[in-house]
Amino acid sequence: MSNPKHPFDAVMHIDGGARGNPGPAACAVVVAAADGAPLASFSKYLGETTNNLAEYRGLLAALEYALEHHYLRLKVVSDSELLVRQMQGRYKVKSADLKPLHEQARRLIERLAAFSIEHVRREANREADGLVNEALDVAEKDRGHHQDTKTQSKALESKEGNATGQVLAEIGPPPEVGKEHAPIPNELNRISRSVVDAVYAVHSTLGPGLLEGVYEVCLAHELAKRKLSVERQVAVPIEYDGVKLDAALRIDMLVEKRLVVELKSVEALLPVHTAQVLTYLKLTGCRLGLLINFNVPLIRDGIKRVVL
Repeated sequence: MSNPKHPFDAVMHIDGGARGNPGPAACAVVVAAADGAPLASFSKYLGETTNNLAEYRGLLAALEYALEHHYLRLKVVSDSELLVRQMQGRYKVKSADLKPLHEQARRLIERLAAFSIEHVRREANREADGLVNEALDVAEKDRGHHQDTKTQSKALESKEGNATGQVLAEIGPPPEVGKEHAPIPNELNRISRSVVDAVYAVHSTLGPGLLEGVYEVCLAHELAKRKLSVERQVAVPIEYDGVKLDAALRIDMLVEKRLVVELKSVEALLPVHTAQVLTYLKLTGCRLGLLINFNVPLIRDGIKRVVL
């Protein structure tokens, strides 16, 4: 019997993502009581599929878990606008691949006493997002490709209409023969998520069209508020054939001495920009970089995660 103070027995944050779209994919569910007390969390590797299919798999996993554990009054939270609007009946399901999953979800929902689904921004869904990436890191450990699923593939959502796109991310270079590449550490992923949250905050306030230096100052301020150490315009020496250049290049930001952040305010990011960040990673010995273009209407379309 549900608590009369709360309209739901459980609240489940769900997420799904693919690296490549289609590519290796996973989904995750974070279960909490209606009062916010954590109950459970789990993730599942899905093999090769798309972002949108992975998001639906996350929803189905949540619905099946709710029925198995008798959470018959369920609230689901997702950062996929397409999924949420389709389940609310506000967007049509045009994709032949999504229609069966949509119908399966509808049938499961009919077995519940009450159901609600809510769209939130990605920063409000960080735990589920992190579980997806952890599942993919484990599954792809031997490949050496460790990217964030939400800063990857070009959106299939745009084909569904009215939904915002997801971001194309670049992968690092292929692993060296005989060398095993360790997954990105959880703490570094946490730092990366905090930086992305700060980027969202700056862009939502300032919008596009300003100089890179303006965004740099404001982002540094947001990161300081989050208790992250930030070095700006970090000089990186280069040695070539016995010749040392003390300040040959400068990195826009180095966060916690581990995360390279390169800022742009350009019409479009080019492959050379990603190559630039990869060069920075090689020269500094860092594993992870963020390439941010603030000159976009939706900041999610301006974020690339680069892994070495």
